[in-house]
Amino acid sequence: MISLRRTLEVQTSSYKNKNMLKYVKTELKRMGASYYQDKRGSIYATKGVGESYGCVVAHTDTVHRIVPRKSFKIYTEKNIMFSIDTRDWSRTGIGGDDKVGVYVALRMMEELDVLKAAFFVDEEVGCVGSGDADLKFFGDVRLCMQADRKGFREITNSIHMTEMYGDVFARDIEPVLKKWNVVEVDGGMTDVCTLAEKIDNIPMFNAACGYYKPHTGDEYVDVSEVEDTYLFMKEIMVCTDGVDYREEYKREVYTYSNNWNSWNSWNTPKNGSQKTVWSVNRRIDREQNVEVCPSCHTENLHKDWGEDYICHSCGYYGSKDPYAS
Repeated sequence: MISLRRTLEVQTSSYKNKNMLKYVKTELKRMGASYYQDKRGSIYATKGVGESYGCVVAHTDTVHRIVPRKSFKIYTEKNIMFSIDTRDWSRTGIGGDDKVGVYVALRMMEELDVLKAAFFVDEEVGCVGSGDADLKFFGDVRLCMQADRKGFREITNSIHMTEMYGDVFARDIEPVLKKWNVVEVDGGMTDVCTLAEKIDNIPMFNAACGYYKPHTGDEYVDVSEVEDTYLFMKEIMVCTDGVDYREEYKREVYTYSNNWNSWNSWNTPKNGSQKTVWSVNRRIDREQNVEVCPSCHTENLHKDWGEDYICHSCGYYGSKDPYAS
């Protein structure tokens, strides 16, 4: 049986995905799923046979340094898991972002008879794996979900104002959202957003999944929230089983002015409809206001409107100081 603790014990970092990829392949073999890897190393898995598939995606890297295996220890206090580097007994990031997502994808693969899953490399340095995804794998996918958001009880119906799913899917999952007290929000960059830019007819979302303080040594995971997130996502998968949204859905495309001070210059989509969910092709002057990103530490942080910044490498959005709010 797939274990959250065992998954969190696997150390991985951007460009150093080997240990996590090996772990994922071992678990897929154990549960009888078939899989293959692309040229970047991302894993594409299929279990069972269906006319269409639900799909869960995750990324296999974290931002944390890899410490000697014997020195990386996970501790649990009540429902909280955190990690320690026993060489100096300092906190070191547990990597809930996105080892929790890997756990959710593997567990769903284990418990459902028919499912697809994709495990992308190097999301933290610009969605490298999903940016070069094998799109043929998603040709028979009817729904794609990911658990890669800090906090709890949220799913993204838009990401950076890119619409993630349409009205019919929203209507179908509304009873499940109410049951679990989950709210719809605009989210930050992750693999499903990158996929959404390439695939315009599959509903997708990213779920907050119980990890906190990501990208810091103080990162921790709330075990009970991970469990509830998994059960919620599984219920979404089950309640939409057999419903293929691809024929009725096409992702809306909006644009707005590239004038920094003209944020009210919106254009309606080609079909003329008006939506409350924003979807946008960002046009930001990449030559101005360049800063070092507090998340991925690349010099690719650019000033957006107001006092906010966006990183074009990792998708970070917010203050230059991640602890400011």
